Amino acid sequence: MRVWLIEDADTTPAQASLQPLVNGLIREGKQLVLVGVCGWVADLGERLRAGQLEAVLYNGISRTEPSEALIVLDTGLPLLVAVTASAISGWLPLAEKYPLAFLPASAGAEEVWAALQSLCCAARRENLLRNQVASLSQRLSDRIVIEKAKGVLMQTLGLSEEEAYMRMRVQSRRQRKKIREIAQSILDSRFIWEGENAKGPAPDVRLLKRSQRPLPHGETQAAPPQTAEREGA
Repeated sequence: MRVWLIEDADTTPAQASLQPLVNGLIREGKQLVLVGVCGWVADLGERLRAGQLEAVLYNGISRTEPSEALIVLDTGLPLLVAVTASAISGWLPLAEKYPLAFLPASAGAEEVWAALQSLCCAARRENLLRNQVASLSQRLSDRIVIEKAKGVLMQTLGLSEEEAYMRMRVQSRRQRKKIREIAQSILDSRFIWEGENAKGPAPDVRLLKRSQRPLPHGETQAAPPQTAEREGA
């Protein structure tokens, strides 16, 4: 587990420092790598993103402003904060939105290790659930597009629902594209014919193709029928 420790050497008393606890865990053979230690430096966010970290340990015992932690939380990394019991209430709003856990100020090395393990497991579980929700949302979006495209094909070509889907599936295989992309191209084509504000059924492409066929030599396109004159005109 690759972690980063944030604590200010000039404001954190030696007896309250977390670095000796972390170093002790490493000496005990725990699968723990302390990638870096620093205070609230200007490029902290960049350092954390470049560290390929799994968690960040923050010694907040001597600091009282939780908003500083947003620099860490905005990176998406889980954060373990060592705080006093009286200061936890100030951190709760952040804990409801970000992967954040607390460590008692009096915690020993084993408590630090257990808290880090729990935090990282919870963060992985949250990421898994978030990815599942994103996948389901994408599938729903794809289904909506495909259903709309099927409707266009059924309306313009007189196909059944199954036939419309098979048309898109065959085209998907031919072009080596996802069915969703084929469906979106159908909807885009309909927009070209109808325009943004057009209403009514989509144009019948069979009639469009028929009207574009070249006429035999010597024949001319028949003029559209004229509207009958009103009686008494």
